[in-house]
Amino acid sequence: MRLRFAGRPLHRKLFMDTFRRLVRPLCFGVLLTLAICFGQMRPASAHPMGNFSINHYARFEAQADQITLRYVLDFAELPTVAERDAMGVSGNAPVPDAARLSYLRAKALTLRDGLALTIDGKPALLTVTPETLEFRPGAGGLNTMRLVLDLTAPLPAAGATYQIAYRDNNYAERTGWKEIVSAAGTGVAVQNSSTSGSDMSRELTVYPANPTLAPPQQTEATFTVVPGGISTPSPAAAAPQPQALNTHTPQDAFTQVIARRDLTPGVMLLGLLIAFVFGAFHARLASPVARE
Repeated sequence: MRLRFAGRPLHRKLFMDTFRRLVRPLCFGVLLTLAICFGQMRPASAHPMGNFSINHYARFEAQADQITLRYVLDFAELPTVAERDAMGVSGNAPVPDAARLSYLRAKALTLRDGLALTIDGKPALLTVTPETLEFRPGAGGLNTMRLVLDLTAPLPAAGATYQIAYRDNNYAERTGWKEIVSAAGTGVAVQNSSTSGSDMSRELTVYPANPTLAPPQQTEATFTVVPGGISTPSPAAAAPQPQALNTHTPQDAFTQVIARRDLTPGVMLLGLLIAFVFGAFHARLASPVARE
């Protein structure tokens, strides 16, 4: 079968390839907008914290002469796409070692600057050491990204009592799992802590499969470092533990659609129809008659 376009014969395959190449980005934009606005294309179990989520984990360990912090971010599929673009890599192509190292060094400093730590009310100097940047298979053929940093802050003097306050300002607008844990090292105790002493997610490597268990939303913490003594449990330490753990990313409709390389004509036509409706609605709102 041959189609005619502007008086010239055109093979059906060539026409469809051209059509997909022109329409596919528009369909992606429409589907992404719908998912963000209505959240109807992502089931509650996706990522499992959600394909748009950036998940946080902070673990403090008080020592006699310093405070150490293990800081972990788990980027879901769609934030990972943006981060890979920042590395100059598209799709699931391998990230060159040089690009990975350059990104990790720059990102470590940016993330450190988004953390606020005070000791007795005075800003503490955090020294950061990039540890790990790795990609893992996610839904729809996309990757997720895990980034690990180790940070340290010196205590003014050993053998004294200090009040520690912490706030995580990174990606504050993003939803996800946000967990803070505190522990005591040799020769000191942690008291009056607002954090949990129990690591529920094992540094964001497992998530609860129980849908009734709300993810923690801890972005701030306070605790007291006392020389010797006995650490006191925090109220958060009594939080219910997950009955089952989820370590994989389920497949969902949205990530399957955006990862497909061969969108069907039906999906493309649906995207065009939705785009037309949204465009008409926007034009109606922007018209002088609608504003009167």
